[in-house]
Amino acid sequence: MNFISSLQNPKIKAINKLKTKKARNETGFGVIEGERIILDALKQNIHPKTVVVAEECKEKFKKVLALIKDCEVLVLPTTLFNTVSTTENSQGILAVVEIKDNTFKLPNTKFLVLDNIKDPGNLGTIIRTAIALNYKDIYLFNCVDFRNDKVLRASMGTIFKANLTNINQEKLDKLSKEKTLLLADAAGEPLNKFKINSSDFGIVLCNEGNGPSAEVKGVATKLIAIEMQNDVESLNVAMAGGIIMYALNNK
Repeated sequence: MNFISSLQNPKIKAINKLKTKKARNETGFGVIEGERIILDALKQNIHPKTVVVAEECKEKFKKVLALIKDCEVLVLPTTLFNTVSTTENSQGILAVVEIKDNTFKLPNTKFLVLDNIKDPGNLGTIIRTAIALNYKDIYLFNCVDFRNDKVLRASMGTIFKANLTNINQEKLDKLSKEKTLLLADAAGEPLNKFKINSSDFGIVLCNEGNGPSAEVKGVATKLIAIEMQNDVESLNVAMAGGIIMYALNNK
């Protein structure tokens, strides 16, 4: 363990730099906070590059630290730890981990395409729901950075079980040529009447404020919709995605 007491220490500066999207994209690393998500990462063989613990929490996290091998552990005074933390009420432990943007390949089973999802809480919740319902391949088209700390927290550790791939127009076109893309859109066929006899399809979820982008709408195979009542016009994208994924699992 290395004790650090200065905000100007290069290692502290490097961790704080990961609060920016540019640094996360350049390095492929993000910061996860809390005992549970660190244990979830370890279960998926994601081994931290660096673990940072508040000095007063060393004993509290003794068992967790014992599980972490070949990793630099930095011990910080609580006041300094709070400058590194991204949460208001931190547990006193965080880790720097690699979170891969996978090389593009076609999925072998059902999958998601996320179109312009900009809210990190929504993205994290969609990932969590997708893993729970076995949609592990997730393609992101112009979405918020999935290494964002708010995304990581909202995913509750499930991000380490997902196959996340950022895609451009070329990759989106390839998906549409090879696979069935079901676009969630208010103008679509009601979900309760929709039939599909294959698990080889993708659900496309879009920015709830702006709707589907022109690029995505242009390649969709079919439009599907949740039939709503009581003059409700729309749902949160994460909520709508959960309903659609569950419903199509049971078709």
